[in-house]
Amino acid sequence: MNSGKKYIVLLIVLALLCSCTDSSTGKDIEQDILKGLRPAVYLPGNEVTYNIEDRMKHWNVPAVSLVVIDDMEIAYSGAFGIKRMGDSTLIDVNTLFQAASISKPVSAVGAMTLACKNELNIDVDVNQLFQDWQLPYEDYEQRVTIRRILSHSAGLSVGGFTGYESEDNLPSILEIIEGRTPANSPAVRIIAQPNTKFMYSGGGYQVLQKILEDVTGKSFTKIMQENVFQPLNMTNSHYAPLDSTNKENAAFGHTNDYIPDYAPIHVESAAGGLWTTPTDLGLLLIDLMKAYTNEDATILDSLTIQAMMQPNYWDFGLGFKVLGAGKNFRFSHGGATKGWHSHFMAFPERGQGVVIMTNGTNGWVLWTEIVRSVAAALNWPVEKPRIVKPIDLQKSQIKEYTGTYEMRGLEVHIKSDSTLLSFEGAGLKWHLIPAKTDTLEIVDMTGQVFFKRDDNNRVNGLHIWFEEPDWSPYRAWDFIKKID
Repeated sequence: MNSGKKYIVLLIVLALLCSCTDSSTGKDIEQDILKGLRPAVYLPGNEVTYNIEDRMKHWNVPAVSLVVIDDMEIAYSGAFGIKRMGDSTLIDVNTLFQAASISKPVSAVGAMTLACKNELNIDVDVNQLFQDWQLPYEDYEQRVTIRRILSHSAGLSVGGFTGYESEDNLPSILEIIEGRTPANSPAVRIIAQPNTKFMYSGGGYQVLQKILEDVTGKSFTKIMQENVFQPLNMTNSHYAPLDSTNKENAAFGHTNDYIPDYAPIHVESAAGGLWTTPTDLGLLLIDLMKAYTNEDATILDSLTIQAMMQPNYWDFGLGFKVLGAGKNFRFSHGGATKGWHSHFMAFPERGQGVVIMTNGTNGWVLWTEIVRSVAAALNWPVEKPRIVKPIDLQKSQIKEYTGTYEMRGLEVHIKSDSTLLSFEGAGLKWHLIPAKTDTLEIVDMTGQVFFKRDDNNRVNGLHIWFEEPDWSPYRAWDFIKKID
């Protein structure tokens, strides 16, 4: 066991003892959540739950910070694990994490605070708002507007950004949207007719950042501090690159080891540059939920937040994914970049929500298990594990399925594991349930493995599908079976 894993095993227990709880509901939700992590799929009669420390070790995630909201208050906050592998420094509820794409809905809120004050028109052609730049239209007739940027329906390019290292020259906002050196991303351009379909665009949010700075004459950081962070007392919210003081209070991202220098450095502030805490994000969610339910809110009025929560294309409102109705209406967003994964979900009519931030490559699997735990503790109608009854496989079928599969140099393995099969590779191990011939359900998250056959009916590959939107590049993966 390497030193990093030893620290995880030894120090998570200490962190559990130091976790902070503040429940005003009378519910003992702390233990329900921390010991109630759940997979996506159950075998009949085997409805297992996990401890958070066991799953952090299992997925090799060094640290998790989370907040649970109930009755429009932070009912529980907890921080577990270490800032960096190889170091014993524990995180706490004030430790900063990279928010990645959670920056986008926060930026959307910032833009809408200006719209509330009639300082920003979100429905005019964006070219009316720039001071020293114009977005090329070419032959597109529909106009790009802020409303369409916020809902990812502006037809703009550049889905995401990889960020920068500490030794890199950092680009300006204009260099980013123009794709000029030292920017490492292409220019942001219209590549589809605006207002015709959903097209996720981090580049669009950088165009938004340019607009906000031009309209106000202020830096994006100052805009967000004045209109969002300070009014809500979000004292631990900052933008990359971090200064020396904030670095002392920040975690490190991790792949196989920690990523040095608080990288990747996302100077694309509006799209992915936010460093924050679940507590700060929880304060924001509470204020938005209050505005949505017409209670006394601080930064947005009820009409504005109601407009933001109207779905456009692919269940996306202005900055948020929106689903359900009535008490089951919820808004959410995730964040992912190299070494960091986070997620939030909020139910305004219930006054409930959850924010989870992690500093490990496999945090995207862990946070789903935590969400299912919170859903069970607070009786949410969603995020419940499904029960799948396995079929019996012949030995010949198991032999066909097991083996090594390859995709662009990445090798994964299907192995026989007692009554189940398992997928191993890319730092993951998933248990698989045979649901029908050539189809396996992934136990640990919502997804399936389908085996592909050649013209001679021999297994020659596999297709992995996850419950992701059609536009997501992570929705499906195809592997070819290696023949011994």
